[in-house]
Amino acid sequence: MPPKRIFGQAQKSSSRYQRQMGKSSHSQRSNTTEEDERVSLLHKKLELKRRKQQQGDELDERFGYAKYNYKSVLEGEEKSRRGWIFNIMPTTVPPEEGTSTTEQSALNLYFLTSTGTTFKSTILHAPYFYLLSSSPSVSSPHYQETVISTLLRTYEGSGLKSVEVAYLQDLDAVNHLSQTDGRVTFQLSFDNVQQLMDTRSQVM
Repeated sequence: MPPKRIFGQAQKSSSRYQRQMGKSSHSQRSNTTEEDERVSLLHKKLELKRRKQQQGDELDERFGYAKYNYKSVLEGEEKSRRGWIFNIMPTTVPPEEGTSTTEQSALNLYFLTSTGTTFKSTILHAPYFYLLSSSPSVSSPHYQETVISTLLRTYEGSGLKSVEVAYLQDLDAVNHLSQTDGRVTFQLSFDNVQQLMDTRSQVM
């Protein structure tokens, strides 16, 4: 004899809606956990790179290349120094803790002073490449604004930092010396070379 059903008593079996909501909540928890693990792993990698950079600076200093912070001159905390560049090494600078998770491309510049002493300074720079448009409306400000907004919207997720209009001379042209205005190009800038390579592979 089947059990009697009392009015107001909850059923033991869950409805289809409840099962779907349960699966959705479980999926959201899994996605949140994966994202937390990814962020935690990224922070660990950045911390490791910070330690390696500090060790590299200490090693350079032992060999006579004390790091010179040019920003301290702008802030009035240190006097300017003069030297001749004799070596350049590409590098990346990890972000300061708690600021962001994006590395920045930089150059380690090694200097020799007139007294024979040496020092080094790290200069940040934004790698970039140019895009050339074949549209006859490329000189139109409205067209340029449309291209810039489209590029930023399309490749912002790949690390595109900024887009600027640049005028370049075509050195292959026969009359390039007599040209007053260069060709209109779009300069795409990034925080590091990896972002540049990822975006360029998508564009090409």
